[in-house]
Amino acid sequence: MAKKRNNQFFWVSYSDLMTSLFFIMLVLYVLSFVLWKQNMNNLKTKTDELENVKDSLVILAEKYKIIETVEKNLEPLKKDDRLFKYDKKYKRYQLAFDVTFKENRFKISSNDLKNYHSTIVNLTTVSKKLKEVIAHLEELKKTDTTYNNISYLLVISGSASDLPGNSVELNYILSFKRAYYLYKYWKENLNIDFDDERYHNLIDFQIAGNGIGGVGRFPKNSINNYASERKNQRFIINIIPKIGEIK
Repeated sequence: MAKKRNNQFFWVSYSDLMTSLFFIMLVLYVLSFVLWKQNMNNLKTKTDELENVKDSLVILAEKYKIIETVEKNLEPLKKDDRLFKYDKKYKRYQLAFDVTFKENRFKISSNDLKNYHSTIVNLTTVSKKLKEVIAHLEELKKTDTTYNNISYLLVISGSASDLPGNSVELNYILSFKRAYYLYKYWKENLNIDFDDERYHNLIDFQIAGNGIGGVGRFPKNSINNYASERKNQRFIINIIPKIGEIK
C-alpha cells in the first residue's frame, strides 16, 4: 500500500515538474522570439539608415563632381586677369579695371564716366568674354546630360562710394542704376542681352545695387581721404551654379 502511494506521489510530482518545465520553455521561447524579432527590426532599421547614408554620399559626390566641372568651365574668367579679378574669399568676380563715375552719375556715357574711351573698350571686351563663357555653358547643356539639371544665377551688381552729402537711399539708387545702365549699354550697343528669352533655361539674370553695403569693400584711408572709398564705385559679377535634384 505504501509503495503504491509512493508511486502515485512520484508521478504527481513528475507531472508537476514537467508542466513547470514546459511553461518555462514556453516563456523562454516567447522571450527569445520577441528578442529575435526586435533585433531583426533593429537590424533592418540600421540597414535602411546605412542605405540612406550611402545614397546621400553618392548624391553629394555627384554634386561635387558637377560643381568641380562647372568651376572648371568658368576658369577662362579667372585666368583673364586683364578683365576680371576673382575674389577667393567671397567667391565672386569683379572688374580688374576701375570704372570711375563723376559725382552722382550712373550712365555709361562720356558725360557720366571719367576715362570714358578706355572704360568703354574694357567694358566691351568684358561683355564679349562673358558671352563666350555663357555660350560654352549653353552648348554643354545641350550636348552633355550631366548639365541637364544645372542653371546659373548671373548677378550684375553695382556699388557706390560713401561720400559726404549722399543719403543711404541715394547710394542704393546710384548703385542699382550703374548696374542697370551697364546692362542697357550691352543690350543697346553690343546686342548682348543676358536676360534674353533664349537664355531663360540656363540663366537667372538679376541686376542689383548694394549701395554702400555688401562685403569686401575698399576701406577709407582716413577721414579726409576718399581716394580708396571712390574705388567702391564698381561692378561685381556673380555667376553661381544652381544644381537641381539628382536621383
